[in-house]
Amino acid sequence: MHSPYPEHNPDPCNLLQSHTTAQLIFDVIKTLPRRARILFIGCKSSLPLIHHLATAGHEIHGIDQSKDAIVLAQRAPGDYHQVSPMAYHPPFEFDAIFAIHSLHHLSQSETREMVLNMARWLKMGGSLTLATPVPAHSNARLEGGQAESLLSRDEWIALCENAGFSPPGREANIPVPLNAVEPSKIHSFMSFHKIR
Repeated sequence: MHSPYPEHNPDPCNLLQSHTTAQLIFDVIKTLPRRARILFIGCKSSLPLIHHLATAGHEIHGIDQSKDAIVLAQRAPGDYHQVSPMAYHPPFEFDAIFAIHSLHHLSQSETREMVLNMARWLKMGGSLTLATPVPAHSNARLEGGQAESLLSRDEWIALCENAGFSPPGREANIPVPLNAVEPSKIHSFMSFHKIR
């Protein structure tokens, strides 16, 4: 996927460069209605995708806690807000939500609340695409020694199904390249649809 952001690496782990994840994302895109209203939770890791969908005529909305990420996202047409996902209250529903490498910093209780929020924010039949690191082992640590609150693939699926999503339609586990910023992590890509 071509990026209009050559001076920045919006995908430091090369997650969107994988053929497997690109196929998953394009399968989701094929299900979108014309001029779909799309929310990106976290913009920086999604910059190439934001640009692609905006130039295809979709209505883009994005939230990110980082001012720099918002400034970069604003290169593509859309409505962007610097806000925590936990503090965001959209005034309408979305056809699709993408949360690519943007929820792993939340606590487990915040993650559960976030999944319920995303279910409320989506139209019936809308799609949710998640890409998140999954723990290599139960004692994973963030920089500074703080314990990670990463959920396993099965925990993500259970949370999403309990919130009214279908089982994942497509999924992929992507090992991060050894030369990447976080080479030890496996990232799980999953797409769901709201069914109730």
